[in-house]
Amino acid sequence: MSDKAVARAQQVLSVRDRRSEYFPAQLFDEHAWDLLLYLFLAARNGGETDPASVGKTLRVRTEVLERWIKVLEQDAVVVVKGDFLRLTDDADAKMEALLSG
Repeated sequence: MSDKAVARAQQVLSVRDRRSEYFPAQLFDEHAWDLLLYLFLAARNGGETDPASVGKTLRVRTEVLERWIKVLEQDAVVVVKGDFLRLTDDADAKMEALLSG
């Protein structure tokens, strides 16, 4: 695991969080990408997480989050086990490569 990748993921989420202070929130609809970044960071901080925590942190409505989780699960990007979810090993490796580059 690369410290550079973790720092970059944290930086991206931080900027995404702050940008709504400057522009209307409806301009930014990237729930799937935010979910991937969140799960990437969660893996480095202990592993799986629950959808409620994700929704609260990312400020995403439950219905929207559930829809994206289903899509990402069907695309073999996210694994759902009971009440927890995480990136697949392949998706995690791809995020690592992308964020380290």
